[in-house]
Amino acid sequence: MNVRYEFRAALRRAARSFLGTKETARNSGPEIDAWLEYVHAKPGDPWCPAFVSFMHRCAAVLLDVPNTCPRTDSVHRMWELTPPQCRVVVPYPGCVYFLEHSPTSGHTGIVDIVSPGGTVMSEISGNTNGAGSREGNQVAEHHGPPELSHGGKLLGFADYAELIAPGLGELPPSPFAA
Repeated sequence: MNVRYEFRAALRRAARSFLGTKETARNSGPEIDAWLEYVHAKPGDPWCPAFVSFMHRCAAVLLDVPNTCPRTDSVHRMWELTPPQCRVVVPYPGCVYFLEHSPTSGHTGIVDIVSPGGTVMSEISGNTNGAGSREGNQVAEHHGPPELSHGGKLLGFADYAELIAPGLGELPPSPFAA
């Protein structure tokens, strides 16, 4: 088992499992409040980075590995905390994208499907809507590059699975193997 590959797959499954989750009040709802609490934010705060961080937590718990995604409620802070070895030029499924709308606002989400040429074909994010707002009311999937769906300037992509030590979470070799 390649733990990094499995982590990326588990991350995408976790994100897909919450598609359609909606706010019950402005930037609040049972799941959303839990995601915000996880990153030490409060109900009512923007929650796209909290969604990304919590989906990483779901994958980490499933595979019994550390959650290497920064726990923050700020898109800019998450990008700043991303180590160089996690930043990738050409995205692939399981990467996180970062958009900037102003020096203090942005949007982030999880890349789900990428074309053979490296173009994002599908992504999942929180605090959006079907039209691609970066301040929406649900978890939604959008097709095409994130900057076209949500607007803003693409800061880059990150793969936090790169921080998981190879071999972590893997079973030891069987003593009965030949």
